[in-house]
Amino acid sequence: MGVGSITEATLVPTYSLAERDRRWALARELMAAEGVDALIVYGEREMVQPAPYAHDAYFTNDRPGTIVIFARDADPIVLVGTPDDHR
Repeated sequence: MGVGSITEATLVPTYSLAERDRRWALARELMAAEGVDALIVYGEREMVQPAPYAHDAYFTNDRPGTIVIFARDADPIVLVGTPDDHR
């Protein structure tokens, strides 16, 4: 297998747009009930093992390791770092 090859083991499981919309609607419903305008959601990066905190993946449907700004009345904003930004 060459460098950069994608195997089934490296693919991130994803859910449907209907499931994403359900999750977003549930989050927004809870935010409205609690009077919260926005959430800032942190997810640790995967390194050698799965990320221990991957709450961001609930909103992004992608690999962990982002910061999500999830507003009650706007599209989410996803902030993605680079692999070397921890140096």
